Amino acid sequence: MLGLRELAFTPVACPTAEQLAAIVTAVRKKLIRRICRTSGLSREAAADLLSWKNSGFLIHKEVNINAGDRKGLKHLVGYCARPALSQQRLVYAEKTNTVIYRTAPKEGKSDILVMSPIEFLRRWTLLMPPPNKNLIHYYGALAPRSPLRPAVVLQAEKEAQKLAQEERDDKPQKKNNSWAACLARIFEVYPLICPLCRYRHNAPNANWK
Repeated sequence: MLGLRELAFTPVACPTAEQLAAIVTAVRKKLIRRICRTSGLSREAAADLLSWKNSGFLIHKEVNINAGDRKGLKHLVGYCARPALSQQRLVYAEKTNTVIYRTAPKEGKSDILVMSPIEFLRRWTLLMPPPNKNLIHYYGALAPRSPLRPAVVLQAEKEAQKLAQEERDDKPQKKNNSWAACLARIFEVYPLICPLCRYRHNAPNANWK
């Protein structure tokens, strides 16, 4: 396969509930073992975490995005770029100096959280990622040292140029809803501008490297 210029992707069936449960269990055990080694978590506390019925780990498989589903992919990128909390559900009561937050409704009901501004800032900072920390890691064919990565990148470049040409032929879209804008919100870098030469790669025959 390494000698091929293009990769062929073969679709496979979705994992069963039993397979997903086995994956979740394996990930949970490995993560807890790592925490024991790096953070000093005791074996008793680790055993207690492993005994919990609701472990806090979940793999969601109900949403599938088919090949060529541009609308679904845009929705996924927008979902990944959304903030940790909704400003529409957040209210500051100046008279009582309290912060009120209404959680997302579950089974038709929402919880109301009332806290002081200091407590709200404390909870908010817990949701903020540390600076200069890459939160996205690639595995498999997209791993940094994978021998398949160059072929995957080459195929992605061809698809990107093809889709860019198709979007130019269609009616122009708003910048805030474009792929580049969504990626820029996640990585804080506009992906169509080279960081070295500052050249904007938006021409049909541009070299996307």
